[in-house]
Amino acid sequence: MLFSLPQRTRISKKAHFQYTFTHCKRRDNPLVRAYAGKAFKEEGCSAFIASKKVGNAVVRNRCKRRMKEILRQIKPQLKENMDIILVAKSGLLSVTYEEASRQLFRLFRDLSLVRMA
Repeated sequence: MLFSLPQRTRISKKAHFQYTFTHCKRRDNPLVRAYAGKAFKEEGCSAFIASKKVGNAVVRNRCKRRMKEILRQIKPQLKENMDIILVAKSGLLSVTYEEASRQLFRLFRDLSLVRMA
């Protein structure tokens, strides 16, 4: 089964960002900071942020693409109707894709986002 992250499931409004930043749980690791909690709307949404501290535009876009792909791969294992904001840190591109995926999965597990089998 193919999972995607359609445009309508992206966080784009300021109020939605503020709600997620203030009402949701936050966890950090050396690669990513994650905010996650109950959905602002009916359907869970996601956002990917990379500040200029991470690098130039090319590096920031690579970080966001990597986070999107990892979330797309992990999404079937996550709970429904959750808002997730991922903020890239400078170490994200210095590790392999597999290591970044493991770290992000561990972060989601710490945030209680992973479905129990």
